[in-house]
Formats: sequence, structure tokens, C-alpha cells
Amino acid sequence: MNRERLEILIDRYFDQLLSADEKAELEQMLLESASAREQFWELARWHGALRQLAQEEWGRRDAAATTAPNLRVMPAPQPRAVAKPRVVHAQATPHANARWWIPLAAAALVMLGFIGGLRLSQNNLEPAEFPAPTKGIAVLSHASSAIWADENPAHQNGEVLNAGSLKLKAGALQIEFTRGARVVVEGPAEIELLTDNSCALQSGKLVATVPEPAHGFKVRARDFSVIDYGTQFGCAIPLTGSPEVHVFRGAVGVETSASVKTELRENNAVRVNGSQLQQIPANPDAFLTEEKLTLLDKDNARARLAAWRESSAAFSRHKGMLVHFDFENNGEADHTLVNRAVNAASQTNGSIIGCEWAQGRWPGKGALEFKRGDDCVRLAVPGEFRAMTLVAWVRADSLPFGENSLVMADDRAQLGEANWYLFRDGSLGWSARVAARGAREQWHHVHSTPLFRSALGSWRLVATVFDGSTVTHYFDGKNAGSELARLPTPLHFGPLEIGNSTRAFANNEPTDRANVGNFFGRIDELAILSVPLNAAEIAELYEHGRTGEQ
Repeated sequence: MNRERLEILIDRYFDQLLSADEKAELEQMLLESASAREQFWELARWHGALRQLAQEEWGRRDAAATTAPNLRVMPAPQPRAVAKPRVVHAQATPHANARWWIPLAAAALVMLGFIGGLRLSQNNLEPAEFPAPTKGIAVLSHASSAIWADENPAHQNGEVLNAGSLKLKAGALQIEFTRGARVVVEGPAEIELLTDNSCALQSGKLVATVPEPAHGFKVRARDFSVIDYGTQFGCAIPLTGSPEVHVFRGAVGVETSASVKTELRENNAVRVNGSQLQQIPANPDAFLTEEKLTLLDKDNARARLAAWRESSAAFSRHKGMLVHFDFENNGEADHTLVNRAVNAASQTNGSIIGCEWAQGRWPGKGALEFKRGDDCVRLAVPGEFRAMTLVAWVRADSLPFGENSLVMADDRAQLGEANWYLFRDGSLGWSARVAARGAREQWHHVHSTPLFRSALGSWRLVATVFDGSTVTHYFDGKNAGSELARLPTPLHFGPLEIGNSTRAFANNEPTDRANVGNFFGRIDELAILSVPLNAAEIAELYEHGRTGEQ
């Protein structure tokens, strides 16, 4: 992608000077490049800020022109951050006198209307909240059955790590430094990331594998340090007893705090006793290497899959179960998703449109992948419901739309039509129709706090419970926000789609639904119940279904 050309086209877009050919060129750049979209949004935010300041200034000037002489006009306010509302409704039309900033406002409200995959609606005026690119010194490439210390927030696979400490009660981590060194840390352990080519081990076990670009990788400890000469080596710092250094391949330099130095070669080891280094036999079996971690993960995955299958079968028999898709076809037709709920009607089986079968949470576990605009699962769920629970294991790969569809009712413009989606800022969203078409506020939306900003590409349990008066969202078994939602009518689905919502566009749905789009990612379990599950039941579903990487 030519960044200089991109900047020129974006500038011409905001100046309303794009030709038809330039418009098509810019569209292609934005569709193909996430960084291009981020650059566009950065400029759109500035235009949105200008629009807000213009509104306030024109309002102040209008007031000054019409205010009685004995009334004081407040000075122009300073720019401020505007908190995002959690309940979303259609917004009023901007002030009619501020015409000069309308082109700027348009830039902040819509991201090239000709790009269907990047539509925004008038009910959400702020631009999409794409996470800013994050630079760090390492990446958490893998967590295996990790249990974090209470004061240490849980970290996720693929998370960019900055300098700081990681404290692990149990399990194992694989960390890749940006210079190329890789370490496996076995808990209980505490490790501090120092630079892109060094760390400090406070306690626990570590195995470092150092490719040529990372030669010189250093591990510091309280009484000694180890510097790599091109190798694979292990360090062990027990809570009681003396630290040890073992070399499996290549060579390292070991130096004590008293400046006692030695070069340690392959299949050799030392024990650090204060300022002294004592030669001991190397023991590779005492350490968890990358190869052993891979084998351990396979064993854990098989055990977790077997345990989940048992709990999933029991979940299918829940008295309130309407639909339970386990995404394990067991030889059934590839284009039918079988509802495992007891006594399920045939119309509640899902018809798979366009999706491809893929690996789910574990090897051997099925999932459906949604990666094209028309990928979806269609079924019908008849009835009206005073309460409801929606729960699914999902892997979201991107969130390009205002509402990225999980479960969307067919558009019949009936009160009580329910929808479930991931919002573009990474929050979990639920909505119900509370007024007929043409009304100013047709939908009642309830969003969680943003959840997926650092969780894209990993398996997550999402759940939403409506108990008749309150909507509560859950993320990985924990409460992610709740809100009162008294509705004028029972909820219903009727015909619905999983992973897409094509009918809003086919039926010329008004602008408050025009930002609805399809889900990009995978789903490998989904359930709809006519009863509200409680917090303990949601937590139990998470524990039974988690991969061990959360």
C-alpha cells in the first residue's frame, strides 16, 4: 500500500474533491488494509472534534445575538472527552445555523458510505473505536492452564506485553520477545520483562530458546545473571534452596553478584550458592521445554474436550433449553446444524449457508467459520418469552460493523424483536424493538463495557441474560454490566439468523439499523434458553468449556 497516495486520497475525500476513479481507489485501499482504516479514523476523529466545537461556538454566538442585555453569555467551553452512552438511541438533527461545518461533520459520521462493510448509522455518531496499534517488548504467545496471582490481571494469548512483572500461581506461559528469544515459564513463578532482549526471574522455572538474531539474551536473578551465547538453557529459582542453571544446547555465561564468572556448555549445569558456582549434573527432565509444552497441551485438550462433552450433554437437557448447537455434527449432513435440545422441533435445526467447518476450541472439536458477507445459519424459534438467556463460545476476528451479528431476529417490524451482537467498540450488545418503524427511538439497546479490545482471535464465552426487567452481560463467566430494560411486550425471534443479518438491507430498514453487519470469526457452541440463568450457572458453563488458555 502506498501511504503517500493514501494520505492524498484521504485529504481529497475530506475536501470533497474525489473523482469517481479516486473514490474507487480509496475504497479498495480501505477494504484491504486495517492500517489504512485506522489512519482514516484518526482523521475522522479530528473532524468530529471540530464539529463539536463548531456546534458549541455557533450556539454561543446565537445566544449572544439574541440574549437580553442584562443576561450574561457563558464563554466557549474547552474541548472535553465525551463519555460514550451505554444505551443507544437515535440522535437529534444538528443546529441548522452551523452550515459551514456540515462537510466536516459528515466525515466524522460516515466512513465512506460506498463501503458497505464499514457503514455507520445515525444512532451512533462517534467514529468506530479501533484499538490503536500497540508496541511492546514481547508477546504472550501461549498460556497453558494459567492461573494468575490475584494481584496480576489475567493476560490473553496474543497480548502485547510491555516491561513489567507477570505472576503465575500455576500453569505455564510461552513468551516471545521482539528480538526473537522465546521463554517457557512454569508456575508457580514470577518473571519481570525488562527489555526486548532481557528479563529477570524472581522465582520458578524458565527455559529460554535463543535464535541467532537474539544472541546476548540475558536472564537476571537476585544473586546471578545468565547471558546467552546462542543456546537453549534453563533456570530454576525455588522458593527454598539454591538456584540452578542448566544448558541443553550451545553455551552461556554465568556471573554471580560477587563477579565470579564461568562459561557453561551443553549438557552441563551449576548450582549458585551465594557467590560460588557448584558443578552439578544437567537434568533436562526437570524443565518444561517448548516441545514438552506442546505435548502437555495436547493431553490437556483431550481431557478438557471429554469433560466438556459430558457437561454439554447435560446442558442440552436443561428445562428451559430452546436451542443448543454443540457444532459436533457426528456424521450428520454438513449443511444442517442439529439442535441438541430435548424434543427440539425440526424447524429449530439450523440451515448452514456458506459457512465452512473449522476447528473449534480444541483439536477434534467442530466450529463454523464466518468469513464472507452472506455466511450465516438460519432457523426458526417460535414463541414469546418473558425471560431469555443467550450464551455462546465465539472467536471474533474483527469488528468492522456497528453491530456484528450473533443472533438476529427476522425483520417483521414487530415489537419485542430481539437481537444479540458484538458492538464495534468490542462490547457485547443486546437490543429489542420497542416502537414501530418510523418512530424516533425504535430500539432499546444495552451494551456491556468494551470486552474484545485485546481479545480478538481468542475463544471467549459471551452470555446475555434478560430476567424480565434487567439485562446482564457476561464475559468469560464474569458480570460485564447490567441495566434495567422494562419492555412493553414479550420478546420473540421467529425466523432468525446466526452470524449475519441480511434482511435489514433487503427490506430497506431505516437508518437506525443500517449499521448491522455479519460476524467475522468462529462459533463452536451456542444456546438460547427461555429462562434466565444465574451468575453461578454462567460461571459453571465457563469453567466446563474454557480451553485452559484463558
